[in-house]
Amino acid sequence: MNNIKKFERRWYFPVVILFMVPLAGMGIDIYVPSLPAITTAFYTSMHLVKLTIAFYLFGYAVGPLLFGALSDSYGRKKILAIGVFLYIISCLLIIISGNIYFMLVMRFIQGFTIGAVGAIFKAIMSDSYDADTELHKISAMAATTWAIGPILAPFIGGYLQHYFGWQANFVFLIIYALLILFSLLIMPETNLQPIKLQGSSIVKNYLIVLRHPVFWSGVIGMGVVYSLIAIFNVVGPFLIQTVMHYSPIQFGHIALVMGFAFFLGGIFNRILVQKFNARFLVLSSILVMALASILLLILGLLFPPKLYYYIIPSFIILFFSAPIFPAGMAKSMSLFPKIAGSASAVMGFLFTAFTAITTVVASFLVSSNQISSAIAYLVLIAICFLAYQLLNK
Repeated sequence: MNNIKKFERRWYFPVVILFMVPLAGMGIDIYVPSLPAITTAFYTSMHLVKLTIAFYLFGYAVGPLLFGALSDSYGRKKILAIGVFLYIISCLLIIISGNIYFMLVMRFIQGFTIGAVGAIFKAIMSDSYDADTELHKISAMAATTWAIGPILAPFIGGYLQHYFGWQANFVFLIIYALLILFSLLIMPETNLQPIKLQGSSIVKNYLIVLRHPVFWSGVIGMGVVYSLIAIFNVVGPFLIQTVMHYSPIQFGHIALVMGFAFFLGGIFNRILVQKFNARFLVLSSILVMALASILLLILGLLFPPKLYYYIIPSFIILFFSAPIFPAGMAKSMSLFPKIAGSASAVMGFLFTAFTAITTVVASFLVSSNQISSAIAYLVLIAICFLAYQLLNK
C-alpha cells in the first residue's frame, strides 16, 4: 500500500489541512476594520498603520524559506508546531504594544512565524496527493477555504472592534492558532523521506525551483491575486469608513460580501475545471477582470465616491481572480514533487514578497476615491497576462 492511499483513508486528514489554510490570511483581514481606530489609538499617520499589513506580508514572505526547508529535513509536524507556538507569542506581544513602531516589528515577526503554516500545509498536500488531477483538486479546495478568511475575518473583526476594541482581533487569532496546535495531535507525519539539512543542498534546491519559467508564471499569477485583495484591504477601510462614513460593523458586512466574491469564484472554478483546461480559465478571467477594472476607473472619474460604484466592480474582479490562484499553485507545486517543502517555501516567498511590495505602494494610494485603486488593478492584471503568456511559452 502506497503512502497516498494511507493518507487518503484518514477521513479527517483533508479537514485538518484545510483548517490551517485561512489563518495566514486572517492575520490581515480580521483587523482591517480596526485600521482607522488604530490610527487614532496610536496618534499616528494613516500611512504607518497601512504599513502594518505590508510588514506582516514581508515576514510571511521570509518565514516559509526557513520553515519549508526545515520541514523537508525534520518533518512537517514538529516544525509546524514550533512556528504556531511562536506565532501565538507574537500575537500576545502585539496586544500589549505601546506604539506603532513596536507593532510594526511584531507584525513582521507574526508574519514570519505564520510562514510555517503557509509553507507546510502546501508541502503536506504535495506529500499526500498525486500530481495534476488530485493535487489540482485539493489546491482548488485550499484556495476556496483560504477565501473563508477574507469572508469571515473582517465580519468578525468589525464586531470585535465595535464591542471590545482592536486588541480583541489578536485574541481571536490566538484561539485559532491553539486549535491548530491541538489538531496536530491526531495528524500523521507526511514527510516519510526526510532529506539531510545542508546549506548547499538548500541553495541547490532553491536554484532548481527558481530556474523554471513555468514556476515563475504560476507565482506571479498568485501574487497578482493576493495583491488585488491587499489593495482592497489597504484602501477600503479608509474609503468606506472615513470618506463614506460607514461604521466598522458595516464595513465588516461589506467585506463579508467581498469575501464571498472570491469564495463563490472558487466554487465556480471547481465546476469549470472539470470541463475546461486551466489556460482557458485563466485567460478568460484576466479579460473579465480587466473590463471590471476599466468600469471601476470610469465610475470613479465620472461620479463622487459611492459604495456601489466601488464594490460592484471590485466584487467582479475578486470573483474572476479565483481560478488564477489554484491554477498557479497546482502547476508550481507539481513541478517539484521530490523537494515539495523547498518549492513551497520559494513559492510562498515570491508571491508574498510580490504582494508586500504592492502593499507598500498601495499605502501611498489616495484613499479618498477609487481611481487610484482602479489604476493599480489594471497594472496588476496586465502583469499577470504578460507573465502567463510569455513564461508559459
